[in-house]
Amino acid sequence: MDTVKNQFVSSRPDGRFTSSMAAHMEMLRREKPKLSLPENLTKENFPQWNAAVREKLRELLLLPEFTPQPSPVLLSSVQREGYRVDKWEFYPDDYTAASFLALIPDGADEHHPVPGVLCFPGSIFSKESLAGEPLSENPMSQFNKFPQRNCMALHMVKAGYAAFAFDHPETADAALVRKEDYYSSRTQMCHGYIQSGLCYPGVTVFQKLCVMEFIKALPYVDASRLAVSGHSLGTECALYHALLSDDIKAVVFNDMLSDQRQRYVAVTEYENLAQMRQNIGNWHEVPGLLRWFAFPDLCAALAPTPIAFNEGGAEEWFRKVLRAYALFDAEESVQISHYPKFADPASRTHSEVPPEIGLSEEDYFALHYTDPGDHSFRAEPSLRFLKNHL
Repeated sequence: MDTVKNQFVSSRPDGRFTSSMAAHMEMLRREKPKLSLPENLTKENFPQWNAAVREKLRELLLLPEFTPQPSPVLLSSVQREGYRVDKWEFYPDDYTAASFLALIPDGADEHHPVPGVLCFPGSIFSKESLAGEPLSENPMSQFNKFPQRNCMALHMVKAGYAAFAFDHPETADAALVRKEDYYSSRTQMCHGYIQSGLCYPGVTVFQKLCVMEFIKALPYVDASRLAVSGHSLGTECALYHALLSDDIKAVVFNDMLSDQRQRYVAVTEYENLAQMRQNIGNWHEVPGLLRWFAFPDLCAALAPTPIAFNEGGAEEWFRKVLRAYALFDAEESVQISHYPKFADPASRTHSEVPPEIGLSEEDYFALHYTDPGDHSFRAEPSLRFLKNHL
């Protein structure tokens, strides 16, 4: 990576900026997140900080109102080799009919309940792809990169867990049956969400929270041993879900660990203005999040709940998370794995804090030991982790 200079420097004696973008960057650099993990945090004051983080997260996610709704309805049940696949329809609000798949290992019943894992897919993947099931005829359900890796729920049920596979809103069977531009309807919907006082991650988490009591009551599920597992976009939803639900006892974080504020500032300040962008999709956006905390802070707030990081991240963020877990002598509850490209410790040579200026996306990924072309669910570290903690 080349050394670059700050592209947004004031030449005024009062330090102000005539560029609105430059002013915004300076604000984000100076005004650090209000609920970032405190330097002086102790085990005694951790509960107070943790409660403040959870309360603010719930507020920022703009969760819809929970209202009485009909019970989920079983649509179909298919026996596979060693397990059964049940398809359920559920009703999170007065307008929506959503669905999920339950994969139940043979032998699991009220006399032999098993741990349950809620599985959230990557951005455009379907619950059927998670379950290794035939893809729906809906053209919006045909995306299936790395099908042998990304069948997260299938990996879980074959390991003996009850696995619950979900779609994201306006994805797969939950999307308009149109494929000219896959992201059009979801992008448009997210604009509408924001203008009507909602946000996509909040709606996603809300829908899963709506079926938690139902899943806990299923006779083959051990409600004391529930986990969430997410890949890519699903990782964000899994993290938010775990923070808002005391029922979750373990978290699989299948993405790189990064700081969204730091990433936005660093990439926006890249000296090649033609590449000044971070177009990750408005379905990731939680209004106001950057002013309060980032993913490393939210992961730290989970302490001492076991968490597995499957695709690396910058060492600075892991140090932050481990600092929180150390308060509970629970560092062993944090499992860190890296992409195969960076599995050898000799290949991980960046120990400094990632800079806040002048990074291309390629630079940013390099500092976080990320191999974007190989981004997928990682079964081996996930199952090893769950075996140890469920």
